[in-house]
Amino acid sequence: MTQETLSRSPIGSLIASKRRRREAGAAPETKSRPLTALSGLQLRLARTADATFEGHAFDPAEPERRLVVELLLDAVPVALERCERFDDSLFEQGPGDGCHGFRFALHPDLVAGARLASVEIANLPGGPRRSVDLLDAPFEPSPSPAGGVEWLGGLRLGGWVRRPADGATPLVEAYVDGERVAFARADRWREIGDGAAPRVEPAFLLTLPRFLADGSARHVELRHCGRQLPGSPVALVAFADALEADLLSRADLRDEAARGQLFDLACPDAVPFERFASFDARFFPVSATQRLGKPVALAVIGEETRGRETLAGPALKADGSWTGATLSSEDGPTSFGANDLVRFLEGAGAPSPVVVFLAAGAALRPGALARLASALENDPAADIAYGDLLLRMEDGTLHPLMLPAFDEERFLEQGSAALAFAMRRGAALKAARRGVTELFRLFLAPLENGAGRGTHLHVPGAGIVLAAPDPAVLGPVLQAATLAHFAERGIRADVDLRAEAVLPAVRMRRRMAARPATTIVVDACGPDGPAEIGPCLEALEATRMRTGAGILLVTAPLSEERRRAFELDGVPVLEALPRESRAARLGRAAERAETPQLCFLDPGLRPLAPDWLDELTGRLAEPLTGAVGPTIHSAGGLVAQAGLVLRPAGRHARAFLDRRAEDAGYGDVLRVARQVSALSGACLLTTRTAFLAAGGFDPQLFPEDGGDIDFCLKLRALGRRLVVTPDACLERAGSAVRPEGEPRRRLRERAERLLFARWPEAFACDPFYNPQLDRGPVPYSGLAWPPGAIRARRPTVAQPRHLPPGW
Repeated sequence: MTQETLSRSPIGSLIASKRRRREAGAAPETKSRPLTALSGLQLRLARTADATFEGHAFDPAEPERRLVVELLLDAVPVALERCERFDDSLFEQGPGDGCHGFRFALHPDLVAGARLASVEIANLPGGPRRSVDLLDAPFEPSPSPAGGVEWLGGLRLGGWVRRPADGATPLVEAYVDGERVAFARADRWREIGDGAAPRVEPAFLLTLPRFLADGSARHVELRHCGRQLPGSPVALVAFADALEADLLSRADLRDEAARGQLFDLACPDAVPFERFASFDARFFPVSATQRLGKPVALAVIGEETRGRETLAGPALKADGSWTGATLSSEDGPTSFGANDLVRFLEGAGAPSPVVVFLAAGAALRPGALARLASALENDPAADIAYGDLLLRMEDGTLHPLMLPAFDEERFLEQGSAALAFAMRRGAALKAARRGVTELFRLFLAPLENGAGRGTHLHVPGAGIVLAAPDPAVLGPVLQAATLAHFAERGIRADVDLRAEAVLPAVRMRRRMAARPATTIVVDACGPDGPAEIGPCLEALEATRMRTGAGILLVTAPLSEERRRAFELDGVPVLEALPRESRAARLGRAAERAETPQLCFLDPGLRPLAPDWLDELTGRLAEPLTGAVGPTIHSAGGLVAQAGLVLRPAGRHARAFLDRRAEDAGYGDVLRVARQVSALSGACLLTTRTAFLAAGGFDPQLFPEDGGDIDFCLKLRALGRRLVVTPDACLERAGSAVRPEGEPRRRLRERAERLLFARWPEAFACDPFYNPQLDRGPVPYSGLAWPPGAIRARRPTVAQPRHLPPGW
């Protein structure tokens, strides 16, 4: 949680800081650090963890030179590293920038049994050597940086700090001109990749107070335990709303608004969820023109007394003409009598083209009724409109639940949107006459008629306050409704309650007459691929035995002996051609495979349970599902992949990287299956027919990066769904943080530009991510300031734009 602590008023702080700068003069004296006279090569080695060795190598005569050191275990060389890490102690002692440190993070098995660790300058016979006795020497404090900080855009700063020995949650403080203006607890997580031994450290998100968003450049110091974090001070600039809006407000700078828009996309601002009240007041003001154009029927479902409270709400008095009734049934808290609904809609509600259904106890906010009704009036193809919710907890606090565009998989397993929605009167009558008597099922009723997913409209904006649903009460109700929905559609499925959910949730498993045959395509042509082949095939053996899936190994050319060994084990090999791109070789693999399903798998992933492929196959059994992905965990126990969130300018962000594997995620979304706009190619199940029909991974436009996202968007343009499930979990061996060299970075940036040029509408507003949520690099971490486009939307994507090859 981010909090602000001001020693004086914001205005007073600004005046005081300006006075200090004026009195100090324009060029304050720079304090020099004392230097210690060093001579000869400086070499230090310390053991800072079981399999971690750190130190520095430095030549005072050549402070700009970066040496290379070699680590030996019992006189056997095991690793090399260039000394370029920052070493705080070295910086304090001598000349240079202090970036002469090294850190070896070895696999624990490599250190087990060793007695002596040594380090020496590589290729320098007779040079100095430092050693550590692995049996007796104690661990020493690490000289490596104790954290890091970066600007995320606007007034948002993010980073990490080293975990304290006592396990307490670290406190990070922000200072501007010597004044503490904000602080935050490091209550999130980040994986710090160092060789084969990644570690998980506390991470933080800090939001500065809004008075600093005045268009002036700032330098912000981030401190932990009184010391600045590496990367501090951070230079930033922020605007009251956005740079584009600021430029448009100035007559002489309106022509620069387009450039301002680019800045806002690159450096988006956000505020924590705790500041919803100020966010709502700024961007969703109550308008006197938000009144009902036509009469609306209001059906409150549930207990009579609470229903009357809803109908007596103060916001309804300002919403114009409406008529309401409370409908209840002994069958459950969200049930009603079908005949009662028909009588209401044919009687008092007959003049109303739209009926709004609310759970008893809900409170409408000003303008909410008009916004839902007008969304249906303006879109003849839609039957249902729903908005975002404010959940009232037991202590009275309100928490915004920002929902996606219609997500069938999520709303089948978590019926959060079904407690408040608007529906056309004719569609509601049709459902009631078919015997639909429950809110969760009524929300999905258009699908039972064979209507497409386009009948549901999402209207961004939290217009309805609900008491937080009780899973113990509503969970069984949702379970029964989902089973009845499947039965009406002729789908055989098992539906079970999910435990430990904050919101009512179920797990559904579609039954299959027969399990389709699957080929698991393992692409081992990457840098770590050859070393991962053996462990990967061993980890997949249980899956092969359980499902009968085949494996196709894509690898660099092998010796004839090794190739035959793989084929004797039932693993055919497809050798990559010289300089063949990833997209091209996976395309050849798909053509060679003869099974109905293809599962592309990174060799560094390990299934956490043998039924992972069964879960993916069950999700893919739904006819309109184009691809399915699992949830991937890091070796450190964090979420590494849980679907991709599309960002403007062709970028994407992995959701929930700052969460532990057991975390429920924002709105419990890590506990239920859900739809996303794109899946990672690290593990992706699709049908061979769909892969070939959509053109697979495009080798011309996206030879290495971006092909998986482009393929996913092609499936979505064809009307197919992309699903990520929490019930199939894989773990990435080693570090999920991979160093990116300059050539790879340029390829990635080019892929981002091409993706944006090809799919501009999809990246401008991800339909499965709410436009009110933070658009920075950490999805689901706050509220966007300002929000994205606030308009009614469907989960559709425009057709791709043609790009000539080579552009």
